[in-house]
Amino acid sequence: MLEYKLKWNDLPVKYVNPANSSKTCPLCSGSMASYGGRITKCEECGLIMDRDVVAVLNLQMRGEGFTQRALNELIEREGLSRNESNNSLCIPT
Repeated sequence: MLEYKLKWNDLPVKYVNPANSSKTCPLCSGSMASYGGRITKCEECGLIMDRDVVAVLNLQMRGEGFTQRALNELIEREGLSRNESNNSLCIPT
């Protein structure tokens, strides 16, 4: 159904391997472990996020050929930082 709608609107369809998309940290490529319910926590950098959001971020990056290293460079270049109290990304205003 999604492929049909994308093609109808002349948008590209790209397939990526979904393996481990919710088990890999989108920030550092570390291993995500269950942290209660649907929430997961990275064992390397401490990122805490819903497992579906983790999967979506990883699948989007795979589809665009965007690596975790490139994401970290973008975070540094744009002046983003991590809130240590809840491991969220902060955008300076």
